[in-house]
Amino acid sequence: MSTTTRTVTTTPPASPPPPLFYPGEQRYPPSSSFEKRLNEIIGKREWMILFITETFSPWPGGVVRKYTLRARKENGLVETLATWQVSPFPGCCGILVETQIQVLEAMKKKGLGGLIHEMNMEYAKGWNYTVLLGSDLLSNEPTQRIISSSKGEKVYEFVNSKTLRRVGVYVWKLKEVAEKKPEGAA
Repeated sequence: MSTTTRTVTTTPPASPPPPLFYPGEQRYPPSSSFEKRLNEIIGKREWMILFITETFSPWPGGVVRKYTLRARKENGLVETLATWQVSPFPGCCGILVETQIQVLEAMKKKGLGGLIHEMNMEYAKGWNYTVLLGSDLLSNEPTQRIISSSKGEKVYEFVNSKTLRRVGVYVWKLKEVAEKKPEGAA
């Protein structure tokens, strides 16, 4: 009795590429001028800016908006190119705080951090904020160049008692607003 063994090779079905966004995230389309500049920086590949709004911030009524810029790589996988956050300043609805801008190492020195900062400024104006506030280490040269080129005004400098590193606090005046005079005031 002879036994014949037959090997059948099947190719598993191709799985769909991973999504660029997940439940709970929302798309955040930039203006056309920023979209054009993003395409120049990251190339003509599928990308989107997403945000999650969190209302469990440390102060009553505060909202933190966490942003992510993701793009699809040539192999179909998704990579996060940058993340950042903005939130209203506690106790003052006229100030928006820009914080935790992080750019993927391979995307640094291409202008992405500066573009994110410009988008934050544009949206802060659109949301009717008067001032954008930020801070950074004085030793962080790339960020210091962004601050300088965007006309950020250093309003305070200190040594952080927790890290022993020198920090600058910066403001960007988004709009000049005339003070509302009380009734009957000259």
